[in-house]
Amino acid sequence: MINENPYVLVVGYRSEIAKSLEKFQISYSIVSDKKIKKIPKHAEHVLVSGYAHHLIEKLDSLRIAPTHIIAGTESAVFPASRLRRHFGARTSEQALIRRCSNKAEMKKYLSDKGVPMTPFIISTGNESASKVIQELSLPIVVKSVSGSGGRNLEICRSENELEKKMGKNLIYERFVDAPEGSIESYVNHGQILFTNVTEYYVKGTSNIVPASYSKKELEQLLEFNATTLKKLKINWGLTHLEFYRHKNGTLFGEVALMPPGGYIMKLLKAAYDFNPWDAFVSVELDKDFTFPNSPVSFAACWVYHPGKGIVKSIKKDPHLPTLVSHKIKVKVGQKINERLSVGEDVGHSIFISKDVDSLKKDLNSKDLKTLISV
Repeated sequence: MINENPYVLVVGYRSEIAKSLEKFQISYSIVSDKKIKKIPKHAEHVLVSGYAHHLIEKLDSLRIAPTHIIAGTESAVFPASRLRRHFGARTSEQALIRRCSNKAEMKKYLSDKGVPMTPFIISTGNESASKVIQELSLPIVVKSVSGSGGRNLEICRSENELEKKMGKNLIYERFVDAPEGSIESYVNHGQILFTNVTEYYVKGTSNIVPASYSKKELEQLLEFNATTLKKLKINWGLTHLEFYRHKNGTLFGEVALMPPGGYIMKLLKAAYDFNPWDAFVSVELDKDFTFPNSPVSFAACWVYHPGKGIVKSIKKDPHLPTLVSHKIKVKVGQKINERLSVGEDVGHSIFISKDVDSLKKDLNSKDLKTLISV
């Protein structure tokens, strides 16, 4: 239990953060750049505002004095850092926040530090498609310097396709044909207190926690993660580092200084039997937390998104041995928009098992792949 009386400003609303703060009996207010569907009753102030539009003046008018500021979403990381300095709250190095908010700065910085990654070019707006192809070769991945979860990401397989995507504030990368995964770490005072490797079993659709890789590979990944976080000089927070399992060795993808999506937090809770949101709040407030030493089971998710269209049919809930929860958020006849990032879905299922092979058997079920049709 957190016994002191901090006052927390949550920037980028996540209901799980609010629940942990209420559990610890910590006073808090919220700033969100999006409308909150269900406002928590214990929040003292809720301000819906763009992060760049006179936010400090608006907060000053509320006469709050936060001792800690927690960023709950990726778009909130940099604004939260700016607010920490204004209010004199716990701060991280400004350069670190820029590197973890801007993919171009992040990749250049870590590349210069010797972290292995796929070749890339940071756009200036003056590059030609032919010159980029000459340097990187096709196919080429085009992504925004500030996008997350695959948003605004395009894979160009011809010069004509690439020509249409050229512009500013972009990164061009050589396409990596390799499985992906992520590493979640709770860090405080420069020390990794807990770490987990997540297996992207079906990219954008299914994650397994912890990853079912060999002991040797897991050890290599943990060392890769520790080295990268040290080079970034991350002193505290929850990190989410994505990587490629390339045949020539691990390649860096990107790292975020915030709670991961893809239901990974829910999987951490199921696999390790602890509350990852309580742990996140504790690290943010520089308080002790007892982390588990090892997992108690394997946990996995299956995310549903059949693509853009009108829902034609939804099959009955799947009956699979390791399935423990199932939620569908759409009905027959409802319109589904194009999936712009992996954070968008129309439902999900959670699986838990002591045996990862049993888990994978259920994840390979055709019932999951055909549950919703458009």
